[in-house]
Amino acid sequence: MIFWKTSEMSLVDWGTFWLSPTPEIPSMGWDEAEGYKRCATWAVLTHKKTGKGVFFVNTHLGLVAENRKNGVALIASRIRTLNTSSCPVVLVGDFNATWPTTDLDALDALLENLREKAPQTDRTGTYNSFGSKKTIIDYIYYSGLKPLKYHTINNSWLGVRYISDHYPISGILELTD
Repeated sequence: MIFWKTSEMSLVDWGTFWLSPTPEIPSMGWDEAEGYKRCATWAVLTHKKTGKGVFFVNTHLGLVAENRKNGVALIASRIRTLNTSSCPVVLVGDFNATWPTTDLDALDALLENLREKAPQTDRTGTYNSFGSKKTIIDYIYYSGLKPLKYHTINNSWLGVRYISDHYPISGILELTD
């Protein structure tokens, strides 16, 4: 899913494709033994004040390395073909790839990793497995925007330490001229 502030951004276009050999059809990835249909959802949003567009993608990559590498290659290819206005790009999701990794090379060649580029950042693990792990597998990638802040949100909520097996992550990116 992709959420945005409707008071600040308007939706221009959107779609979903599956991380598989048949991306237009809901389908399993390259290693069907994994048992999940993975996808990427994208949206073109326009900032109401400036009229500038942003191409936003949310995904959840597979557990199997072959699925991740092929999924990343497909996402990179789709960003190039679907982002026809060459808008700044934001790509977020659970990539199931422990940082640092070569599984994300196709993205690293196309986009910047906000955790690595933001002047205000952290090194907190994003996958916590309800307290038994501390690994980085969730990412925010971007291009054409100014990185300001990356943050792993790992505080308790109403006394509950782990609201999920992943901590939420947030980023602040600025539209530039």
